[in-house]
Amino acid sequence: MLVAFVLVVCTAILLWRDPIARRLGIVDLPDRDRKLHARPTPLVGGPVFIVAYLACVATIYFRMDDQEQALYAITAIVLPHAMLGLIDDRLRLPTDARLLFSVSLTAAALLADRSLVIRTVYFSFGGDLGLVPIRLQSHFAFFLTLMLIVGTVYSVNLIDGKNGVLGVYFLSTTLFAGIWLHGGNGSLLLAAIAAILLFLVWNLRGLVFAGDSGAYLVGALVASTILLIHREQATAMTFPIELIGLVVFVPAVDAARMLARRLMRAQNPFAGDSDHFHHLLWRRFGPVGGLLAFGATVAVPLAAAVVFPRHAWAALLVAAVLYGSLVLVCHRHDLRTVST
Repeated sequence: MLVAFVLVVCTAILLWRDPIARRLGIVDLPDRDRKLHARPTPLVGGPVFIVAYLACVATIYFRMDDQEQALYAITAIVLPHAMLGLIDDRLRLPTDARLLFSVSLTAAALLADRSLVIRTVYFSFGGDLGLVPIRLQSHFAFFLTLMLIVGTVYSVNLIDGKNGVLGVYFLSTTLFAGIWLHGGNGSLLLAAIAAILLFLVWNLRGLVFAGDSGAYLVGALVASTILLIHREQATAMTFPIELIGLVVFVPAVDAARMLARRLMRAQNPFAGDSDHFHHLLWRRFGPVGGLLAFGATVAVPLAAAVVFPRHAWAALLVAAVLYGSLVLVCHRHDLRTVST
């Protein structure tokens, strides 16, 4: 029932994307700078994800025997970020205002329910493949969790620059999270996958974009879900901190690379450009090859970590090697192109 509802409603949004986008004022207009798509494009990926998320939350709520406070905390983080993205898609809010809202909102949600705060981290490189636990101080743990959520929201927003990138990232992390969540969530996983695949069908054809609402929702949901899994696995000590690093690795490292690059060039750290990981891949390998390379960089280390969770450190190393090698290859290609 849940999957059918998501399929019907999300398909309807995508089929009537133009009038819905005009009504909401969320149409992305091309320009001569960075927005080089051929025609005005509806930013309805966010509404698609919002509908799917709300349907899943409602299903969880009516299934709960006891009130799970983490559900409210996650929703208090995810939905306002999605709404912030919708407003930004319409009004183009200043970066500092969005960041202030995001930090304040997330801090308030974590203060209301501290169950998502990372209190103990486990490293996978312990002796005899055992995990090494490290207890965190309360204030540092709160700050670390806050920065993880806010950082993921904004770094995921930065990877949404080419068709298919955000959808592939969301699909990969959703499958990864689904493996770790408790049983009985098959319909929730299928509903999420259905919404993502529907979005990808239209997005890969350039008919819809996710917009900031979609990217913010994905970032907030990915971060919150991975924190929930870490909390649930804390007693069994089966979820090393490297797995959290793997989930956010590509967007986080690429955001850090671009920030460092802009600061070294005395540029605005929040300015847009065309040197992100996905831009490099598209110039070097084309749309199909670039998307495959991006997907492999995200999915291959995650798959390795699922099979060998006690070697998560090695999977993280694989992710670093893949990312670093591709960036180096792409930069060399750009230099040769400029020189010729």
